[in-house]
Amino acid sequence: GDGTFTDRAAEWGVAIAHSGSAGVAGDFDGDGRVDLFVTSLGDPSQITYGQHRLYRNDASGVFVDVTAGSGVNVDFVAPATSSRNGWGGAWGDYDLDGDLDLAIAQWTGLNHLLRNDGAGIFTDQTAAAGVATSSPNILYGYAPRFVDMDGDRYPEITWIGDFTSGRYFVNNTDGTFADATAASNTMLGGTEMGTTCADFDRDSRFDFYVTTINANNLYLNQGSHVFSQVATTAGVRITGWGWGAISPDVDHNGWPDIIATGQNGQFAFLNQGVTGEGLVFTDVSLSLGIRGQSVDNGRGVANLDYDNDGDQDVVVFQYNGALKLYRNDLTGEGDTHWLRVFLDTSAAGDIAPNGVGSVVKVTTGGFTQTGRIDAGSNYLSQSEMSAHFGLGTATVIDELRVEWTNGDVTIMNNVAADQTITIAASGSPLLGDMNCDAVVNLADIAPFAMALTDAAGYAIAYPACDINAADLDASGAIDGRDVAAFVVELLN
Repeated sequence: GDGTFTDRAAEWGVAIAHSGSAGVAGDFDGDGRVDLFVTSLGDPSQITYGQHRLYRNDASGVFVDVTAGSGVNVDFVAPATSSRNGWGGAWGDYDLDGDLDLAIAQWTGLNHLLRNDGAGIFTDQTAAAGVATSSPNILYGYAPRFVDMDGDRYPEITWIGDFTSGRYFVNNTDGTFADATAASNTMLGGTEMGTTCADFDRDSRFDFYVTTINANNLYLNQGSHVFSQVATTAGVRITGWGWGAISPDVDHNGWPDIIATGQNGQFAFLNQGVTGEGLVFTDVSLSLGIRGQSVDNGRGVANLDYDNDGDQDVVVFQYNGALKLYRNDLTGEGDTHWLRVFLDTSAAGDIAPNGVGSVVKVTTGGFTQTGRIDAGSNYLSQSEMSAHFGLGTATVIDELRVEWTNGDVTIMNNVAADQTITIAASGSPLLGDMNCDAVVNLADIAPFAMALTDAAGYAIAYPACDINAADLDASGAIDGRDVAAFVVELLN
């Protein structure tokens, strides 16, 4: 808590000889303690080098290796090779059953999607889910990520890969995915390495930035799973061999920025917002202090508020070089404010732990920012599981809105800025939201009428929704008395 760190790997049970590649943290068993999955490089027949590891965080503060029998070490060996070559991993609840599933990137091509079936058991759903990418359409995976790109709560998968092999998978909401890479106009960079996701243009849709061997790409979400590649006009195209990328709002102006690592050093781009010429970033790599006087061969990069002063700091690890920690000293410079949000889902078993995948929105002065709780990786690294917002000069958030992955919504008004808060899921649905799309509007009229007259039919037509959203007068019964209250909700 004083801005310093102590190596406690041995005490925590993870100081093990292991050819580890990347680690991703997530509470896979839902006990309120964050666990750890580590990918591996090397010969899978050698326990020391080749086995992926799943560590469960037990009540005593020790991580226990529960890999055996968990299903995370399915046959990852690609044809005609003895190398496992595990790279990035990502946690996400792709089937919205309230627990964390796991995507594993394999540079040798046999990437995997593992469904969490509870009790510490994962089942390989790669083929059944439609994301198998073996020969002849090999995906040389580096960085998978679960992101809801269309607002239906079910996350898509952006799967970054080498040699023009990246994929954009659309979630069909039935446990399967469709490969929409070509139709989405994404994965155009050829040799892609890392990625970061944010609502860069503040249109309430998530966009993503991808590093490549030649020039990086910025994909703006146009809706309906179609993206525009605008890196050149936005000023974030940078040439050179790119690796990791993150997108915190480092200057607290209310727009997500981009920090990217690469063979030619670190780059920092401050988001100036949308102008008449579109989205514009400014290269401040030198003045911000992230690039330095020498060229660092950066690989992974992560953001976190390590000193708890309200801004996001940056960690970079290098190829054959020392790890670097950059402290953000922008807090207190000028009249800028911030909010940092964590989510608590301990009271709601149908929402993934820590609210992973849930969307957080803040509105100040008529402008809305959209963030999310993420448990994925960019390139061999993972940032903190919070939603962080720069607020500019605003000292009060007009509306703070959490759209949980089960369709519930929490709304808070007049929230003070400059604080870290934890919002707990109540387990109660948004009243009047009968199609569980996180808003109450005209589209809810038909399902409300069905809930009022045919409860069984409603359960069949809207299996992911909670019929209690129709009990607007909290009487315990859905009847005519709820109609007037429903009309009021529609008009608000």
